[in-house]
Amino acid sequence: SASSHADTVEHTAVVLETACSAARDGAWGFVVVCDCRGFQLSKNLDPRPALAAMEMLKHAFRGRLRMGFVVGAPVAFSSLWRVAKRVLPTKTQDKIRFVAVPEAKESLAEAVGPAAAGVVAELLTASKDSRTWILPSELSD
Repeated sequence: SASSHADTVEHTAVVLETACSAARDGAWGFVVVCDCRGFQLSKNLDPRPALAAMEMLKHAFRGRLRMGFVVGAPVAFSSLWRVAKRVLPTKTQDKIRFVAVPEAKESLAEAVGPAAAGVVAELLTASKDSRTWILPSELSD
């Protein structure tokens, strides 16, 4: 679905706030998984949503990012990452890992446990239409 820059930023803020509000058993942080399969730089020339997300992690959600996984990012994604990472402190940059789909489940299991990693791995191995975006709120629990 088409969305504006402002819609994307607002959605990201709501998802992160919901993740924090839904935390249980003393959990305070979160792990972010960014599925970049099908990423096309020509369709993502506006860096503002990514930069806004980085600013949120830097200020409003400071210290809450436990780890971020960028899964299946093509070479073209590196251009966007070079711009976006400048906004983040080195400590936060070090929490971001680029992984291929086959290694994602193992990497995630180390970060969030095998049950949650299995759910995410199932989504990552499902066929994906590269022409559409699926927002986190559109995924079933």
